[in-house]
Formats: sequence, C-alpha cells, structure tokens
Amino acid sequence: MNNKTMADIQSDSSTGDCRDETAFPDFSAGIKSSYITDTSVVFDIREYIGADYPRTLCFFDIERHGLLSKKISKAIINGQEVPFQVSERNGIVGVFIKLPKYGHVRIEFTLKDENPGSIMRKDQRWSRTEKGVLLNTSTGAVRLPDFGITKFDMPIESLNVPAPVQYLIGQSGERLGRGYIDTYERMVSMGCSLLEDGPLWTTIKVCYKFDNNSKFEFECTAADGEEFLRIRERSDCGPKARWVMMFDKKSGFLPDSISLADHTLFYQKHRMDYFSDRLHARLYPWTQGTQIAALREGVLIHSNGSPDCVGWFVRTEREWDGFKNTFVEFYERRFDTENLRTRGGETIGDTYSWLPPDVKVNNTSDVSAFCAEAMLLEGNREYGIIIGRRSDWCTPDPVPEHTLEWYEGPALTDEWEAVRSPLRRIIQFQGLCSVDMVKDWILHEKIPEKDGLDSSHPAMENAYNTTITSLLFDKRRNAIAIVREMYNTLHVLSTGYVMGRGPGGTNPVTLRAVFPLAILFREMMLLDCIPEYFPEESSELPSLKERLVAMLLFLGYLTGRRSFYPGEFTMAPMSDPRSSEPTCLGMPNQNFFTDVFCTSGGIALIFDKHEASQSWLKRANEMLSLQLDVFSDPESGVWEESHTYFHHVLRTLAPFALEQRGRVSTFPHIVDWFKDERFAKLSKAVFHFVTPRDPNAGDKRMMATLGDHRMELNWHTYNALAIGFAEVDETLASNLAWMSVENGWEGKPAVPQQAPELKSHLVSGLGAVFRLCHKDRGESMVVLRAGNTWGHYNCDELEVLYYSGGEPVIVEAGYGNPKTFSKVGPEGHSIMHPVDFVPAFYLSRANRGLIEEFVPDGEGGMQIMSAGRPVAFMHPQAG
Repeated sequence: MNNKTMADIQSDSSTGDCRDETAFPDFSAGIKSSYITDTSVVFDIREYIGADYPRTLCFFDIERHGLLSKKISKAIINGQEVPFQVSERNGIVGVFIKLPKYGHVRIEFTLKDENPGSIMRKDQRWSRTEKGVLLNTSTGAVRLPDFGITKFDMPIESLNVPAPVQYLIGQSGERLGRGYIDTYERMVSMGCSLLEDGPLWTTIKVCYKFDNNSKFEFECTAADGEEFLRIRERSDCGPKARWVMMFDKKSGFLPDSISLADHTLFYQKHRMDYFSDRLHARLYPWTQGTQIAALREGVLIHSNGSPDCVGWFVRTEREWDGFKNTFVEFYERRFDTENLRTRGGETIGDTYSWLPPDVKVNNTSDVSAFCAEAMLLEGNREYGIIIGRRSDWCTPDPVPEHTLEWYEGPALTDEWEAVRSPLRRIIQFQGLCSVDMVKDWILHEKIPEKDGLDSSHPAMENAYNTTITSLLFDKRRNAIAIVREMYNTLHVLSTGYVMGRGPGGTNPVTLRAVFPLAILFREMMLLDCIPEYFPEESSELPSLKERLVAMLLFLGYLTGRRSFYPGEFTMAPMSDPRSSEPTCLGMPNQNFFTDVFCTSGGIALIFDKHEASQSWLKRANEMLSLQLDVFSDPESGVWEESHTYFHHVLRTLAPFALEQRGRVSTFPHIVDWFKDERFAKLSKAVFHFVTPRDPNAGDKRMMATLGDHRMELNWHTYNALAIGFAEVDETLASNLAWMSVENGWEGKPAVPQQAPELKSHLVSGLGAVFRLCHKDRGESMVVLRAGNTWGHYNCDELEVLYYSGGEPVIVEAGYGNPKTFSKVGPEGHSIMHPVDFVPAFYLSRANRGLIEEFVPDGEGGMQIMSAGRPVAFMHPQAG
C-alpha cells in the first residue's frame, strides 16, 4: 500500500488526470483517498469504527498541494452543491459535513482561474451598534467591542476597558451577564477587527496590549446554524490576571443551579445559594473521569426564572498549552463592596468566605454573582460558549441507564444515543472528537508482516500470555470467540470514546489492554484466523480486519495527543508554569500515564510503517525516560506508587520494552530499555519487599501490601522481564526467573533460576525491611513504611507489616482475602477529596514519618517521628 501523504500527490501533466486510486493512500475515519486534476480536488471520507458524526464544520488545506493559482468555484458533496467558504487568512476551505456510521462522503472542489463567488447567505451574521458589535448565533448573540484600534495616552486600569465579551443575549432577547478584565498590568491599547466573514462563519478578533509588553488575544467565531461560539485565546500576562463574565441581578441573569459534565452520559446538577465564595468547576480537557471534582469538560448555568441558559465546553481541535494556566474557573461569589476586585480568592479577608451567625443570607442580594473567570497567564485555550434555550439543554434530572461504568464491549451506541444529554453530545462531537479532527487521522494501514521478535517462540508465549488477558495462544478457545472479545474491547474504547462518554470510559485503566491486544491482532493475522466478517454481519460493512486496524490506529492518535492526558505536566515541578499541580492532586497517576504513552508507542511498533509511528514512539520513549528520572528513586529504584501500581507499570512496560529489543538499527527512535541502568534498577526494586512464602496465598511469595490494593500474582511480568534481561544482565534475569516461579508460575523458566540475596536494609524512598531466617522457625520479616514516596499511600506512614516464621501476623486492611485475592476494605485505595481540597502531603511530596537512624543488626534501634496508622491483626493460624 502506498503511504504517500496528500501533499505528495500531484496531477499527471501528460493526461491532466490522476484518478488511479491505487496510487493513493488509504485513510479511514478520515480521508479514504484523494486526487487532484486540472479542474478539481476530490476527497473521499469513509467512517470505519462505527461512529455517527453529526453536521460539523470541516476545513481542508488545498493550497499546500501547490494550487495557489487555482480558485474554487463550487463545492459538491455526494453530487449536491453546497455552500463553502475560503479563509481570508490562510486559504483553508470550509464546508459542513455529516459523516454517518460506516458512511462515505465524497467532497469535490471545482477549480477555475476566476472565482465566480461562493454561495452567499441571505442574512447578516453581525451588526454594528452605537457602542459595539453584535455577533449572532442560531439561538442568541454576543456583544463585542467596536471595530477599530484605541491607543491610550497613558496606561489605564484594565477594569476601565471594554471586555472581549461585554454581554450575551439569549433567545428571549434578555441580556445575560457582563464582562470585565482584571489585571495588575495596565492597558496601553486595544483593538477589534473583523477577520473572516463569509457564508459559513464569521470571526472577530479582540486584542489587548499591556504596559509590560504582554498581550491577550481573543477570537470569537460564529458558524452557520450553530448555537455556540468558538473561542480561541492566547495570553502571556502575569499572575492573577483574568477576564471575567459575571452573572448577577444587575446584569439580568443570576443562575440558581449549575450542571457539570461528569464521567457519565449525563451530568451532575448542583444548586447555588451564594452563601459564600465557592468554586464549582475548572474547564479542562482531561478530568480523570471526575475523580478530581473540580475538573470538568463542560458546564451549564440556568435559572428557574429564565428561559435561557449559558454554557461552556472544552474544544481540543488543536492542543491546549500551559495546563496550569489555561483554566476557566466557575465560582458562585459574594462581593463585599461594589469593587469588582473583591470577588475573592486572592488574599485572606477580601471576600465573604465566611459570615457571622447573626447575618441573614439573601441569595438575591446585589452582592451575589456567578463568575466565569478565565486565567490569562501564558498559554493557549480553545472552548465553546453555549447560548441556548433552557428547555433544550436541561434534560430531566434522574440519571438514566447506560451512563455509569462500562469497560467491556461492544459499544452500545443505540442505547447511549437514547439517553445522552445535549451537554455530553456537544462535548463529544464539537469538543473532544469532532469529525474535523479525526478526518485527518490515517486509520487504514497495511496489515503488519512478521517483523522483529518471533513472538510464537515458547519463551515469548510465556512472556505475553496473561499480559494479553489470557487471549493469546489460548488453544482451548475458539478463534472466533477470541476475535470477538478483542473486537468488543477495542470497539468500546474507540467508538465508545466518540459515541459514549469520552475519557470517562476510554481512560488509562481501560487502555491498559490495547497494546497487548495489538500484539494479539498481529499474531492472529499471521495465523490467518481473523475472518472477513462475523457470521451475523453484512458484507456491506468494512471488513473485520479493516475495522480492527482502524480502531487500533484511532486509539494511537487519541493517546498520542497531549490534550488527551497531561502526564508530562505532572512531572514538572509545581513552580513550573506548565505544571498541573496542585490542582490535579497527583491524580494523573504515574502508572496511568505509562498506560497512555505505551498505547500509542506500542501501536507504533505494530504498525511501524504508519506515518505517525515515529512521532508516537519517540514521544513514548521520551516520556518513559522522564518518568524514570522523576518517579523512580535514584538509589533504590522504588516506583513512586504502591506495590499494585508499581506492578501495573512493570506489566505495561514489559511487552513495550520486549517489542523494541533487537530492532534498534531498523526503526528510528527505538530504545533497548534492558540496557538502561534506570530500567534495570526499577526492575530490581521487585526484591526489596518480597515476602516469605505466604500460607494464605498458597505458599507463594508476594510483594508486601503497602498502600493501594491487595496481594497479586505477577509471575508473567517477572518472566517477561527475565527474558528481556537474559542477554544483558544474567544475574538480574535469573533472579526474576526465580521470582516468577516463587510467585506461582508452574512452567519452565525462560532462563535459569537464582535466588536474590534477601537481607535487612534501608529502602530509599519507601522505608526499611528487617529479615531473619531460622533453620527451624523459617523466615521472619518486618516492614516499616516510612519515606518520601507518596502516590496511593494515603498517609499510611509508619505502617508496620510483620511475618513471623512465614506467617502473616500484622498486615494492613488492604492485604485482602487470601482465598480470592480481593481487598478486605477500602483503606488501601485512594481517598476522594472535596473540590479544591489539597492535602498537605500532596504539596510537599514528603510524608510525615521519616527514619532518622537505621541499624539493621539489632544492636541499636530506629528513631522515628510519631504518626498513627490503623492495622489489621491476623491470628498466625488464620486460614
């Protein structure tokens, strides 16, 4: 298959035609094929993953094909002429497209030397008033500053300058809210200009410049038939700079409730009483499925006394940049004076964050206001502002079915469509995953040939077996059943992202299976056991192989985007303006980000000829290197999370590292991680807290259960790592092979076994371990958890685990039920926090208990700081 890009496609001057489609690349869920003639440019777009995209404004860059001298006279979609618009700034052509499930759209732009003019609208989208410009949507309008440039003789207070949005107008005709700018910098000039005005969209730009050479640029676009405004902002102002939309009685609209997008197809609804300053949400493209209550992808405000509603939602057509600084924050406020700068949150005492008991609260008071506050520090941001009818956007309150957790497929697209709220719908199709974004994703690729590692080798079978969720090489199962389970999982993650609840369902926990499934897909292709269709399917659908390829590549593109997951920003110090802390409370968990970049990086290894593979793999290896520097203790190799998440990381990295081994010379950006000292130290960290053989776990050795979750079997991971280290570190490989057997593997080790030296020692970053092995009484072990690692430990400093003669005597509640390997109680898991509550240890990354002195031979002792931790006591004979 030819994988040239569209930019490589040129017309044949001898024939004037270039319609041999075998010469063009295949695209899917994006451009299937394209070709250029002397008189037209044609794009074929096909949908391959089963998503149903509604009418959306899409843009095509034809000028990069050397067509600068050509002009478009017509746009034809599936044989019907449609309106189009050519950007006056960059020559990009826009048309509205609706792409149905497994559908096909053929777009032809007819070219002539002279442009007779595009199809023009009959109405005017904007109008100039005495003091500004009104820009209309299909259901409302926004008042912007007047056109022109104003330079001030002396720098003036930003509060005295018109805001980019002065007010909104609902369909009722009532004014909604009022805007203002609040910066410590003083304004030196402002300007408003008409950038684009055509049949499909109008764009107006407002620009402010300040006395310290910083600026704030605001672009507002209204598109034909859309009930929202497309907002793009760029700024580089100083601390605490914001522009604010205030809604109060004085501005004509004081909301009494707010709807917040959550991890379901619906939303959460909160009442507002305006008793005190209260943060309700921060608009953000990544939300951890609302585990962090402040972060939301969309917000609606409404009032029982008004037919109108106003909303905001994230748009990620491009990348958000500067994660800490690009929030839009939503507060209910009480102002203590008429001074707009007393909205609160800056310094102690400048708000009604508390009221004396004898003060009567009146939530209709003039001091009550709802504020949408957009930060103006350095960064870029895109979002939409909804101006709509309350009856259209505020659906009934009860949460319907199919809105909570689902991790298995197939995607229930019909059921989801029936209950999806309008807010979730616009977030998905106009914000997180529009057809304009995915149309450029190349989702059709040559089926991978056998390359690199021989994964049918028995050693590789052992390495991958349970990593691929027991699917790979399981001879007991019917091939069709294996393919169906693989298809269902990929379908719910790819199609489910678009048609379901976005990152609420397609998140790192669920993505963890994608790369192993990509390996499974490759192996089943080599074995020729993937049918063209399932027995019940119509042959009119794309083939099963095409759909599987498209879904895998879709997830590669999705997880390869910075706006999908802010993992790299969580590794920046909090003093770094790119950092997401402390807002994210450490919840972009380190192991989760490993899952994310190993998804796109792993898919790159399977489809190594794909146009995006090199960039995906390059970023994955860069992020892994950064993680090893930031989250792995430089002395002990200990990972910055509990035993469970440490093994999640190892389980994810083992196949990722194995797939790269031996291919350094054949594929750019390959890294042999088994030769990396940091990766070796991370793998050796397995042996710090290996338990004696636990009678409650079938006499298997486990990792001490410190923090999140329970006892676990990880023999497959140890065996895979042993294979990887066999050629570069025989001792480590043999130690890991020993651990795989001790942890429960009953097969033949991939490399000879050798027990590691288990001794008493201080474990940098995590605590200390004391060991004693008596020839009659067996192994004893005491673990003291005390150190500066912090992820998923829930303040359990100074936790003590005690094994006596191989019997667990003192364990934490997360030790679990030994017979089912399930957790006893919730104490081992993450703690949910109120909005904007930041535990102190999340800020310092240093927990409260520290070992001041360590003397392992028993002649001295340990001096420790005092802290409490509940533990569970087990009788030595407990079964």
